[in-house]
Amino acid sequence: YWGTALESPVAERFERDHQVVLRRCASIVHPRGRVWQRVSLDRALDPGGVVEIKTCSEIRARELGAPGTDEILTEHYVQVQAQLEAVNAHTAWVPYLVAGQDYREYVVRPEPEVQAAIVEACERFWRDHVLTRIPPASDSPVTLARIWPRVARDRRPTTPDEDRVIAYYALA
Repeated sequence: YWGTALESPVAERFERDHQVVLRRCASIVHPRGRVWQRVSLDRALDPGGVVEIKTCSEIRARELGAPGTDEILTEHYVQVQAQLEAVNAHTAWVPYLVAGQDYREYVVRPEPEVQAAIVEACERFWRDHVLTRIPPASDSPVTLARIWPRVARDRRPTTPDEDRVIAYYALA
């Protein structure tokens, strides 16, 4: 709820700070005839930029890097890379509103290798599971880390208690 409710005020702050006018994107983009791919942009910044507005809690904000870097939450990083690829944009600005009061900005540039991996994984999922109506097998975090190294970049080591829980579920 708050992400949607606070999107306009965060966009206005970005416009004021950068002396720009953002274009609201009302439609879902269906790029390059890929029937499986859809992206929804919060705002566009001409020429060739996107603005993806995010909110998060103070706890999740601990996973963010320094403002101005591309060190955003992993799920947002994957989303933004998919958006950049889909609309062939050169930059994504990702303003975060942390806990409703701490405004931060991050800048993400296209990473073609990451984008290619996203496209390949999505195409494979569409082909192997959606079209065939065969659900995917359950996957482990170890496999995910091998496929998506950036996703595996953990900000802290696991605790012994967490290791025991992971081991327990890995055996299930």
